[in-house]
Amino acid sequence: MNMSSLQSLIYSLMTASVLVFVWNVYRTLRLISPSAKGVIRSGSWTARITDGSERMTMHQRAVVASTGLWAMNSKEAVYFTALHDSNGKRLNCRETYQITGKDFPARWWSITAYRNYQLIPNTEERYSFSATNIVREADGSWCLTLSPQHQPGNWIPLGNAPGQLVISLRLYNPAANVIEDIANRPLPEIMLVRSEPTSTLQGSTELPTGGMR
Repeated sequence: MNMSSLQSLIYSLMTASVLVFVWNVYRTLRLISPSAKGVIRSGSWTARITDGSERMTMHQRAVVASTGLWAMNSKEAVYFTALHDSNGKRLNCRETYQITGKDFPARWWSITAYRNYQLIPNTEERYSFSATNIVREADGSWCLTLSPQHQPGNWIPLGNAPGQLVISLRLYNPAANVIEDIANRPLPEIMLVRSEPTSTLQGSTELPTGGMR
């Protein structure tokens, strides 16, 4: 094989690889979009109710394997994800948000923040709040703040690096009506409190990252 033929072969293989990659990305985006089969949306929150079930396709299993290892079926747990605030603006780790709500109809729940689908390193070693440790008001309501700067009360540090903020809400052993009418559940709003200039951000010291688990 001469040099010209070898270059043509390499070019063809590279082109084929790019096309396969683009096709897989397209399929994955369709699977995780709100219009995909088995995917529902409630406000800012999206959930795949087929996670952990026999109804999952091969591509859905690949998505779960990369972002939600050991996903349970919807009777054991429902996994909601938010990429935008309640006004439709994409979540950003540089900004400050508040999530206000009450306990969910489930045996246990948790809210976790991620940067680019990785746990956010911080010296507080605080990555989430749950039904166990969140501080409530007298009426049972609670307010959770996500911010790169120190905040009073229930605060999840967002560090001092830029990136896509991803919020995960997990409901474990949810009530039956949650599953039956999951698209209409009144889930908490995610409100932008303020945007911080990059130069004034004070975050926590960077530590090794973890996966979205």
